[in-house]
Amino acid sequence: MALTEVRSLSGSILTAERRTELAAVAATAAGLALSGAIVLSPFRARILLSERPLPPVFADFRDLLLFWNELFVIGVLGFWGVSILLRPRRVEFGPLLVRIPVIVLAVAIILSVPFSQDRGLALFNAVTLLGFMALGLYVVNEVRSALSLAPAIAVMIMFQAILAISQVVSQQSFGLADLGELDLDPSVNGISIVWTESAPAILRAYGLSDHPNILGGVIAVSLLVLAASLSRYREGALAVACAIFGLGTAALFVTFSRSAALGLGTGIGLALVLFLARRDWPALKVWSAACLVAVVITAPLIMPYSDYLGARLNPSAQAVGSPEQRSLGERESLARNTNEIFVDNPLVGVGAGVLPTAMKEDFPDFQYDYAPAHIAILVVAAETGILGAFAYGVIMLAPLILLWLRRDRLTPELIGVSAAFLALQIIGLFDYYTWSLTAGRIWFWLILGLWIVTYRRAVDRVADA
Repeated sequence: MALTEVRSLSGSILTAERRTELAAVAATAAGLALSGAIVLSPFRARILLSERPLPPVFADFRDLLLFWNELFVIGVLGFWGVSILLRPRRVEFGPLLVRIPVIVLAVAIILSVPFSQDRGLALFNAVTLLGFMALGLYVVNEVRSALSLAPAIAVMIMFQAILAISQVVSQQSFGLADLGELDLDPSVNGISIVWTESAPAILRAYGLSDHPNILGGVIAVSLLVLAASLSRYREGALAVACAIFGLGTAALFVTFSRSAALGLGTGIGLALVLFLARRDWPALKVWSAACLVAVVITAPLIMPYSDYLGARLNPSAQAVGSPEQRSLGERESLARNTNEIFVDNPLVGVGAGVLPTAMKEDFPDFQYDYAPAHIAILVVAAETGILGAFAYGVIMLAPLILLWLRRDRLTPELIGVSAAFLALQIIGLFDYYTWSLTAGRIWFWLILGLWIVTYRRAVDRVADA
C-alpha cells in the first residue's frame, strides 16, 4: 500500500515537471512569435479570407483580410494561452487608470456590432481589435523590458530601411513582390509622391508597407523603443544600436511623412527634457550620441531632396491644384464627413472598421476616396460612439498623467517608452492607422503594454529601495 502511494506521488511529481517544461516551451514560442510580429509589423502582405466589393470603396476597407503579421499575433496569443493552462498563474492588468478605459473601450467596440449597418465587417474588426488588446495584455505579463524587444526591432528597421532608401534613390520597386511590395511607379495615379513646382514628382518610400506614412510611423515609434534601452548597452552594442538608429532615421526621412517626423521629434524632445530635468547625464549622453549619428547618416539625403522636403513642410505654399493642396482638401473633407457620421450615430457608432462603408451611403457624391478621417480619436468616435471615444481619449492621456504623478520614479527606460507612447498619440492626431490598420494596431497596443511594464518596473524599483 505504501509502495503504491509512493509510486503515485512520484508520477504526480513527474507530471507536474513535464507540465512546467511544456509551459516553458510554449512561453518561448510565444516570445518568438512576438519577435516575428514585430519584424513583419509594417508588411502589407496578406491572405484574402473573403472578398466583399463595394465600389468605389477601397477593397482593403471592405474585404476580410488576414495579414502575415497577424498570423504571428495569433501565435503569440495561442502559445501564451497554452502556457497559462499548463502553468496557471495570475494575469496582471496594469494600473487602474489604464485598465478601466481599456475595458470600457472593449465594451464599446462590442456594443457597436449589433447596431452596425454592416454587422459582418464590424464583428470581424471587433474580434481583430480585441485580439490586439490581448496582445497588449500578453506584453504586460510576459515581456520583461524594452531591451528584450530590441533584436526584433533592429532587424525590422534595418530591413525596411534598406528597401526604403533603395526605392527612393532608384525611383522604383526593389523587386520583392512576393513579400507584398507594391509596384511603385511615381507616374501611376494612386502611388504616393512628393511634388514641387520646380522639380518632377518623386516616389516616397514604401518599404513593404501599404503607405509611406505607415512605414514612417512604425519606424518612428520603434526607434524610440530602441533608444529606451540605450543606457543598458555596452560600448560595442551601443555603437551598433546608434548606427541602426541613424539608419532608421534616414529611412523615415525618405518616407517624407510629416506626422512620423513630428512624432519622432516630439518623443526625442520629451526624453531629452526629462533627462535634463533629472540631471541624468549618462542617459542624456547616449541619446545625444544616437541623435548625432542619425544626423550624420541622414545628412547626405537632405541636400538632394531639400526642395521636396520644403514642399512637405509648407504644403500651403504650393499652387492650387497641386498634390499637396489636394491632400489637404481631402483631409478636411474626410474630417467633416466623419464628424457628421458621429453626430448622426453618437451612442454606439457605425461599427469598428465600417466608417468608409457608412460614408459611401451618407455621401454618395463625395469627390474624394472613401476613407476614415486622419484623426484617430474622431474615427473611434464615429465607429464606437461617445463612450468609445471617451475611453480612447483617457487611454491617450493616462500614461502621461501617471508619468507626471510618479515623476520622482522615472528611469531612462520608462522615459524612452513614454516618448514612444507620446509619438504614437501625436501620429494619431494626423492619421487614422493607429486605430484602423494592422500595423498601427500592433504598435499601439504593444507600446501601451510595454509602457505598463516599464512603469511597474520603475515603481517597484523605488519601492524596493
